[in-house]
Amino acid sequence: DKVVNAFHQYGVIVLRDPRVNEEDNNTFLDLMEQYFEQAGEKFYAGETLADAKPEFNYQAGVTPEFKEKARDHCTRMNN
Repeated sequence: DKVVNAFHQYGVIVLRDPRVNEEDNNTFLDLMEQYFEQAGEKFYAGETLADAKPEFNYQAGVTPEFKEKARDHCTRMNN
């Protein structure tokens, strides 16, 4: 129930797994930040992004800015 309520109320949950080494987790996060920063730099320099996959609707790889558009779900949530 706590997980469902957290998703409903906040839209996100935070899990802490004691088996995961915090240093390894930080290394992974740093790696991900570097990957997306590099993709952003290439995008703004006008270079082709090899990891951008429009043929897969950007479901894999990077998604360039302004490709995603938020949908209004307010009325759906009020029902």
